Amino acid sequence: MAALREFLLAAERTHQPLDDALLSFSRALLLSPPTETNDASQFTAENASSLSLQFLAIHSQCELLLRVWPDQHGVGTRWERRESFAEFLHLVTHLLKTQQRQDATQADALALRVVREKTSQLEKLLTWSDKPLIEFRALELLAAVAKVSGATARELVRLFNFQCPAFVKLATRRWKKPEVMEDGKIVEASFQLRAAYVDLVLALTACPDTSVFRFATKEGGLTSTLFKSLDGDSVTMLTTIFDQLGNLVLHNKNVEHKSKLVVYNATCIHQLIALLHGVDDESIRDAALRVLNALFFDHSTLYSVPQKHALRLFWAKKVSHLQREDDITSEQVYALKVIRNAIGTIGLNELLRSTQAQNLVLRILARYPGFLAEYVSALSLQLEPKPVFRWFCVASLFQRLLSCSLKAVRIGMPTHTSSDVSWCSAESVASRLIAPGNYRKELSRCIQYNNHLVIYSSLGIIEAILKRYERLASTLVSLNLASQVQLELRNLLPSPEALVSLLLKFCASQDRRSALIYVRALAVFRLYLTSLPQTTKEVKVDLTKILKSHYLDIHNSAQPLHSFIVTEMLRLLLAVDIARLRFLVTSMDTNAHFKLRQILLLFAMASCENTQSICEKVLQRTLLAIEIFGHDTNDVHGRAGEEVTVWLESLRQSRSKSCAMFMEELVRAVLANILSYVARGRLVITEDSSSLSPVTVALVHFLDSRGGKGEHSKLFAYRGDPCIVAFGVRILLALMPTSQYPHQFISLIVCNDAERLQEKTKESLSDAPNGKKQNQCVESEMASCQEDAYVWLWKYCKTLISDQQVDKNAISKEYGQAVSSKWQRYSDSSAFTVAVSAVPPTEFISSWDQLVRDCMTTDCSFTPLIHYLYAHPGIDLMSFLRKQTGSAAAQAFTKVVPVFLVLQHVLLNIADKDAKDQNAAIATVMSMVRQRLNHQQLAASDAAQMCEQLLWFFATSGSVVSDTCHQLCELLLQLMIFALALNVPLTVWKRILFKLQAVVTSTMDGALRRQLAAVQLVALRIYSSRMPNTDMSVLCDLRLLFQRAGVPLIAILASHVPMSVQIQVLDDVLHEFGAMTSYSPHVVIIARVIASLNCNKESGSLLKHRRAKILASKLWLLLTSQSEKNWHLSFFTTGFTALRQFGGVHASTAVESIENALVPLVIQNASTVSSGTKILQAMFAAIQSDNDAASLPVVFENHLLERLQKEEEDHINLETRIDRCSTK
Repeated sequence: MAALREFLLAAERTHQPLDDALLSFSRALLLSPPTETNDASQFTAENASSLSLQFLAIHSQCELLLRVWPDQHGVGTRWERRESFAEFLHLVTHLLKTQQRQDATQADALALRVVREKTSQLEKLLTWSDKPLIEFRALELLAAVAKVSGATARELVRLFNFQCPAFVKLATRRWKKPEVMEDGKIVEASFQLRAAYVDLVLALTACPDTSVFRFATKEGGLTSTLFKSLDGDSVTMLTTIFDQLGNLVLHNKNVEHKSKLVVYNATCIHQLIALLHGVDDESIRDAALRVLNALFFDHSTLYSVPQKHALRLFWAKKVSHLQREDDITSEQVYALKVIRNAIGTIGLNELLRSTQAQNLVLRILARYPGFLAEYVSALSLQLEPKPVFRWFCVASLFQRLLSCSLKAVRIGMPTHTSSDVSWCSAESVASRLIAPGNYRKELSRCIQYNNHLVIYSSLGIIEAILKRYERLASTLVSLNLASQVQLELRNLLPSPEALVSLLLKFCASQDRRSALIYVRALAVFRLYLTSLPQTTKEVKVDLTKILKSHYLDIHNSAQPLHSFIVTEMLRLLLAVDIARLRFLVTSMDTNAHFKLRQILLLFAMASCENTQSICEKVLQRTLLAIEIFGHDTNDVHGRAGEEVTVWLESLRQSRSKSCAMFMEELVRAVLANILSYVARGRLVITEDSSSLSPVTVALVHFLDSRGGKGEHSKLFAYRGDPCIVAFGVRILLALMPTSQYPHQFISLIVCNDAERLQEKTKESLSDAPNGKKQNQCVESEMASCQEDAYVWLWKYCKTLISDQQVDKNAISKEYGQAVSSKWQRYSDSSAFTVAVSAVPPTEFISSWDQLVRDCMTTDCSFTPLIHYLYAHPGIDLMSFLRKQTGSAAAQAFTKVVPVFLVLQHVLLNIADKDAKDQNAAIATVMSMVRQRLNHQQLAASDAAQMCEQLLWFFATSGSVVSDTCHQLCELLLQLMIFALALNVPLTVWKRILFKLQAVVTSTMDGALRRQLAAVQLVALRIYSSRMPNTDMSVLCDLRLLFQRAGVPLIAILASHVPMSVQIQVLDDVLHEFGAMTSYSPHVVIIARVIASLNCNKESGSLLKHRRAKILASKLWLLLTSQSEKNWHLSFFTTGFTALRQFGGVHASTAVESIENALVPLVIQNASTVSSGTKILQAMFAAIQSDNDAASLPVVFENHLLERLQKEEEDHINLETRIDRCSTK
């Protein structure tokens, strides 16, 4: 209180200096630090607040302070010390803020008085640059005034000269750094002039008055000056600036786009980019990066070039002519300029120093890929091989730049409809987009350098360039630029010959340190093969020499490095062209065959699913290339692909080394003498086409043999191995049902040496002496034959050929007589699988429980058991499924066993069961199918295979289960509907429907034939609705089907079949026209076909039909004969329309039918005026114009009037008779 009284009294004394009184009052308000002599207990916040309120109670608008406002200083004046100016300004600012909290009206008046009366003094104080504290307090006061209200801020903007030199200089004042004292203590600055300036500018920018906001954000305004001295600001200050300006300007939807560009101008962007690499504080870099991301990439982006034009704009030397041609705005051109200039300032050193700068550049290049070549040229990368740290950093950075996304290129590429595509030439795409910089010489020298790390890094750059082409390949193909770009890339990349030399060098090396280089070289060469196929075709390379054979050994596959190398080798084989891949298998070089054997062994024995999957793709492609499997090798879903899949699936589940070696030997045998196997297969073929591939014939020939000598004695040595036999039988059992001509397989199996084997066995029994030893040998051989899987298959096929019932009782009894044997437990999955494959069926049946339990404890699940059951269909699988249903192992097996396998065993063993067991077995299969469908565990391919299995059974043994055929037909229909829903390949559907029609045609059982015909009808209906554009004539003989099925099929399918088929059906039915009655189904068929013909609107094709005239005459007779029948009007209108499309009839013919046909037809159908008009228009349109046509309307009118008059007279006579009768 004393300090206030002293200050008030001093102010009233005109000539008394105010410095000491002001300092005392300021200390009392805690605005200045107290002296040591003062009592600190007196200077509390509560006392200071009370003192401020007391002063404002006396001078609510600080009139006293305005009256003693310091103007001059020195001895003899009221202000002897200049430092008192800072204290005075601080006091005014404090009181203004206090009054604003207490009374906003008084605070507004005070602020207005300060602006209006003291603006010039404040401007003068800002010129005292030698006293920064005074400048700081003046800026504080101005900021406080601007924050009072919009009116005070508007008045401040109007009266204060923000363009004065003193204020303009304040925008360049930087943040004062902390000082380090002699004792090492860091002392922060007591005030920051930069902070006061930022606070003032942000206060004006945040002002709610729009005029003040426009003043601050205008061109050359205050807001944009905040970015001039960002490089020295603290993290807190930068965060404040970025956040507040983001909310006030950048993200404010009410601010115009141009105003945002003024604030965040090119200077701002350059300052922000400088922060990315010019400061050491990571938090500052991150803050600057966030703002730049918002400017370039976020939803509120300011600098954006449309991706539709970006590629062309970045490649253009001048943008002015493009702006006139395309819809490109000046703002987009300005954005292009800013991006180019700003990002171009980030040099190589800056990129290497700052990860934030790298992230920004990578995002820019991903958004604008056309800028890459220009930016790489600005970086001036030096890639001459030097094993120093900087070179490796540059190589790694270049690889990162090349790895940027290219998704935006597809939008910016021209289309076929573009008027000008000259700017997007193959040379530009190759040199600017894919391989910028043309570093071919440097990279060639790098891959030949003697430093392994240099080679590895340079291979990474080449790989990145080729991957860029891969990502653009589909776009370039659509523009017909692919081949031209490939030629350009040939001159921008090292030659593939150099890469082959590198592979040969490191392939021969046994150093483990070279393994990674070898792997990357394989990857790069693979990309050469896929990206530059024409160039690599000219390269002479022996694949057997660049692939390390010892890495393919199965015992090495468990090691991570070896697995990595093997995977890349297999991926290379997937990219090799067909000619080289075929040579790898067909050449007589033992090393090549050895590699095929290694791949087969790796596929069969590998424990890694990824390796096995790639092996499968390589083998699929390789085996299709040699063209000994199936037919339609060019089609992925062709028969050859299906056969290869069956072989590989059998090999995978067998997990047998011997099976892999046998398969390789069999392929070699077929390739060595392929014509002999083709001729052998032709001996049993009666159709024009064959379902027997050379390798299938060779497999049957092998299974027919019991050992051999001569050329293929090594192959026939496998015949005694039960694993090999089971492997081959499983393949045959899988191929037979899915073949288009299954009986060819049956004929091939029966007509070979197995029959001679049986005869030899009978001769041995009849000619042998009575010695005990001889009898034992024969019994042993018979037992061996009895349990041989192929002998069972031969007997089954023999039974089918002879039309006898399948006799499996002997085998079943033999299996049933087996005595339980002790099964040895295996911990290794591969050994367990091989051991299971080698056991006889009798031992398999007796050890079933133990086998199932062992499968639960190994990692191979139930695959060995499933593989064994596929090869031994004589085993009654249903008995296993019903046995011990309560055990966990049996339940687990039931859940995973393929339904196709269960169905196969049921169908092959159902003939020797009674009706009750047949129904139970089929019900079990149907239940499993429904359960798998509900849990989405049934694949479409499995459903299609089951359909073919059922069709094969109907074709061979359907008559033996006539009592249960309806259940099998129901199952067939359910599976076909499911397979149709999942889009089974068209080739498979053609085969299924072909065999279905063959079964319907050949089946003698009437009930079964009708049920199968119904299934065929439903299948065709569903298929036609799902794929209406498919030519259904390729799926079945629709002409024959129409004639047999009648009205329902016509009504459903008539509009989905080709025009030619409809005409043929119409021709055939009209041929039987004479026998039709008024309600004959044939008339309905004709009506439906006519309607579909009319819907097609293809009159030209109908007129060109060779039987058009005959069909027209027959159709005319049909329509005129049905004139008095109760048919719908549409029947006649569509009929006459179709008649016109066939050429119509002569007028002379029509005249003869007027009285008896045409007139009655019109009278009967003309219930309304519109219906009469329709029938007349259609009728006269179908009559040709000739000499008699002129008299036709007159004759028709006369007959029509006569008919109407006659009907009227009859009507009058009838009414007269009725009246007479009623009178009587």
